[in-house]
Amino acid sequence: MKRFTKKVAVFLLSFLVVLSGMVTPSPVSAEAATEQSENQTFIEKGASWKYLDDGSDQGTAWKEENFDDSIWKSGAAPLGFKYDVKTTVSYGPDKDNKYITTYFRSNFEVKDTALVKTLKASVFLDDAAVFYINGKEIHRENMPEGNVDYKTLSKDSLGTVKNDVEFDVDPTVLKQGTNTIAVEVHQRSADSSDLVFDMNLISNKKDEPSPSQPEPTNDAIKDITFAPGKDASQVNFTWYSKSDSEPQVQIAPKSDVKGSDFPAEKSQTFKGEKSSGNNGYYSDKATVTGLKQATEYVYRVGDGTNWSSMNTYTTQDISKGFNFLFAGDPQIGAGGDIDKDTTGWVDTVNKAAEKFSDSSFLLSIGDQVNNGKEITGQSNELEYDGFFKPEQLKNIPVAAIAGNHEGYGTGHSTHFNYPNMSDKYGIFTDNGHEQDHSNGTTGNDYYFVYGNTLFMMLNSNDINAEDHKAFMEEAIDANPNVKWKVVSMHHSIYSSANHETDADIAERRNTHPEVFEKLGIDVVLDGHDHCYTRTYQMLGGKAVSAAGDTKITNPKGVLYVTANSASGSKYYELQEPDQNNYYEAKKEQLKVPTFSDVSITDDSFTINTYRTDTMEATDSYTISKPSSSGGSSGGSGGSSSGSSVNVKNSNADSVVNSIKKAKNNASINIDVNDNKKISKDIFEAAKGTDKKLVFKADNIEWTFNGNDISTSKDVDMTADIAAIKDSASPNKQSIENKVQDTDVYVASFFNNGELPGKSTVKIKLDGNWLKDKDKNTLNVYYYNESSKALNSIESGLKADSDNCIEFDISHTSDYIISDKKLISQEQVRLGGSDRYETSAKISQNKWTNADAAVLVSGEAFADALSSVPFAKQLNAPVLLTSSNSLNKNTASELSRLKVKKVYIIGGTGVISDLVENSIKDMNISTERIAGADRYSTSLAVAKKLGTPAQIFLCSGANFPDGLSVSSYAALSSSPVILTNGNEMESNTAKFIGDSNARVYVIGGNGVVKDSLLQGISNAERISGTDRYSTNLAVLAKFSDKFDLSNVYLASGKDFADALCGSAAAGQEKAPIILLDSILSDNVKNYIKDKKLNVNEVNILGGEGVISQSIVDQLLQ
Repeated sequence: MKRFTKKVAVFLLSFLVVLSGMVTPSPVSAEAATEQSENQTFIEKGASWKYLDDGSDQGTAWKEENFDDSIWKSGAAPLGFKYDVKTTVSYGPDKDNKYITTYFRSNFEVKDTALVKTLKASVFLDDAAVFYINGKEIHRENMPEGNVDYKTLSKDSLGTVKNDVEFDVDPTVLKQGTNTIAVEVHQRSADSSDLVFDMNLISNKKDEPSPSQPEPTNDAIKDITFAPGKDASQVNFTWYSKSDSEPQVQIAPKSDVKGSDFPAEKSQTFKGEKSSGNNGYYSDKATVTGLKQATEYVYRVGDGTNWSSMNTYTTQDISKGFNFLFAGDPQIGAGGDIDKDTTGWVDTVNKAAEKFSDSSFLLSIGDQVNNGKEITGQSNELEYDGFFKPEQLKNIPVAAIAGNHEGYGTGHSTHFNYPNMSDKYGIFTDNGHEQDHSNGTTGNDYYFVYGNTLFMMLNSNDINAEDHKAFMEEAIDANPNVKWKVVSMHHSIYSSANHETDADIAERRNTHPEVFEKLGIDVVLDGHDHCYTRTYQMLGGKAVSAAGDTKITNPKGVLYVTANSASGSKYYELQEPDQNNYYEAKKEQLKVPTFSDVSITDDSFTINTYRTDTMEATDSYTISKPSSSGGSSGGSGGSSSGSSVNVKNSNADSVVNSIKKAKNNASINIDVNDNKKISKDIFEAAKGTDKKLVFKADNIEWTFNGNDISTSKDVDMTADIAAIKDSASPNKQSIENKVQDTDVYVASFFNNGELPGKSTVKIKLDGNWLKDKDKNTLNVYYYNESSKALNSIESGLKADSDNCIEFDISHTSDYIISDKKLISQEQVRLGGSDRYETSAKISQNKWTNADAAVLVSGEAFADALSSVPFAKQLNAPVLLTSSNSLNKNTASELSRLKVKKVYIIGGTGVISDLVENSIKDMNISTERIAGADRYSTSLAVAKKLGTPAQIFLCSGANFPDGLSVSSYAALSSSPVILTNGNEMESNTAKFIGDSNARVYVIGGNGVVKDSLLQGISNAERISGTDRYSTNLAVLAKFSDKFDLSNVYLASGKDFADALCGSAAAGQEKAPIILLDSILSDNVKNYIKDKKLNVNEVNILGGEGVISQSIVDQLLQ
């Protein structure tokens, strides 16, 4: 079912009852009599409630005072599921068909109703509710008008539900003595992902403000804050005021202050701009420039006549590095008590600022507030007042980014002032999972440079990775000389709690990391999931650092850190507390506010995380990039070339001089014909810069980018480039034995060993050798002197008009150039004695461990076809079982993998309860995903993937066509939906229509009729004359999506083996090629065209399924 990410919480701030003495609250129970007093609590937050969670129809009697609720359960609030609750209520036996209504009751005492003058309520709720006191309805929130029963759904879809809603209650509903409050909480749908309920009930003295409202020191000016500017010499101010005059900031060195007066005559004035804020305030903004390092300043904001009090700001000395504070999701108001959340936030900021008093700024990663009242025409300014309450926020810049909760109102853009904000990228509208209710005012992508670091702040409510890529490319091009690149975004890509498996997070996880890696991002900081997670260094979707590493030098990949709540307003439980996902190097849920101190020098990035109750460090991690290494650990974000400098290698000092004088991005062309000995000083001079060293000889060029030079050493650039028969290589005989009679060229480098860094070599070949036998495409192999083996380096190269080819090397020895394939692929046969053993062997070969597994029938395996993308999302293998007993190979594999949860695909007619019970007996939890038939089952699986960008529609009776696309469907997180081929099922049609996805129909009209596609405007058919040509058509359509160094061979007739293997192929971005018992010319030609890239061939099934002779014919 379509899954929306919920960030909806409706907070019970207080029942404000103005009275002069009447109630006595219980500290733990809602059923407590109270004594007459002012400002007392009827029902405490976290109180105990009676509740009924069995899905039954309670009619209307349940809300009356005299109703007998003695058999109901009781528990402390918050009550619900998925949220950070104290009492978990049941949603029923079926996760996809949850109970719609849960009932709650409690009692409280009122001694004298005459003293109750006003009554006000607010709720902490998801999704909707109807409230009663003494049997009379007092309010309904997000519910339709008219009669309500136990099947009534909430009114609005997720993303439009109101937050922080307060409502007035007629106090005449109260009676002297015991009063009963009854609440029925309703879901928006049967597949709703969570539920929560809590409330408090407070009496206040009449006309006094609620204790939840922070009292500003100056009614006319409040919420003063300032953000980092374009660089360390600027800051961007924002504040709220009642003045309609031009906003101004005055700033002066603190040394000019005499006494307690602001030194106006010594100050500089910076004028700004004004726009509408909330609650009758204006939003004032101004930028201060020309700030000096390590200087104490005083400032004030105002309009030239009316001013704020004098505040201080000290710039830091960043010549040797700097540090900043990193805070996750303060989300003031999320706990249902603004005062409590504010207190937690103030405590965190106080302690962080005291321990790290020289911090350059505070980075708040989004969801500063719970934010949502604007959509009802009210205001959430109490939450913003709470966020800005720490006094230290007037003394330190705050770099904030919008979270999903900022998308519910206009407050964010009126409270923050971004530098370098894009007008094209990071724009939040409707991302397919949540809608924007801020009128586009969450702020777009922006960046700032501080010291040696480029901070790119992404509005991740825009889910489009290409948007963010374009923005970051512009930012990087504008700042080519930074050492570190840090991305900040609210939504966590790799986290460990409630949002870990959300569809929108999975979509970001499939698209964003590749962009970060390509652009050389070092670290990604994020929040959203209200837990702490630090990943390994991640590259290509895999961990590339070792477990236990807390300091790593010149790492590959990107580090991701998810911050927990800095206020304690809300925590989420870890999903797998006792076992780590493939990316989790460190995770924890302390249920204590935390923050991090991040320290950056020219050589290192260190993040230390602290718990605020004891101020003990809970985690520490350092990335070291010594000055000699240069560049970014994740990659490089190249810049355009600058000017060229030409110099001869006659004297190392003159070359070094030329390098130092050259502009950034310049190419230094060094003629080495007369002297091929290159001094290490030349490499040292370029190391860590954007300058290129191009060493030129008659038949070879070597290009080093300064950022790729990791060490300095002398290099001899003498090279012998010749046909094998004329080669001077000391390895000539061994190479001849390897290549036999193949006519090859050898590039033999005298400098045998590691180079100072990666180099692109351009080699000139003999034109006659190229013309002989029409050598159109060339392959390059490295001769490994230790193993005496050939390793493939490049394939499919074409010589240019000067008979030159280029390839990258980091080590010099002998390189062999040939138009023929010189090495055979590694063949891995993944087969057993039957399909069940084969599925287990595939899992054993491709997975070392897995938190989850997907179980499908080995007898009726249509369900397996649609399960592959879901398995990829879980990083899980697909295993087979018989219908009525758990296969022993499968059971053994579940144990080896230490699986914690098995997803059973199909109903009990396909995989019986006996199998499910056997799995449960292994202490493994289960979840069944099923429909009435294979078609509705495929739809149920599709809905697990969230809202898709593309859908593959395949025949449910003709499996090979779906098999052809299964690995690409997996790697792109696209559902495979089965159809009977003649008529579109109504639920399938609705799902496709609602998704607005691109639809690819796999197979010809004979398997999926054209008439079935009527009404689908964006459908495209991919087909051939038979299953094998359809397979090749699919591969051709998506050829650029696959990694062709690895292929999977599958039978076009025996599908069970292949269906399990397609899950592994999807993990490895590998295509599946279908084979018949007789090899077709089309398949031969496809392999012939592509096989030069293939290093590994995975054969799915034993020789009884795919004979070795067919494989040999294919690869010869």
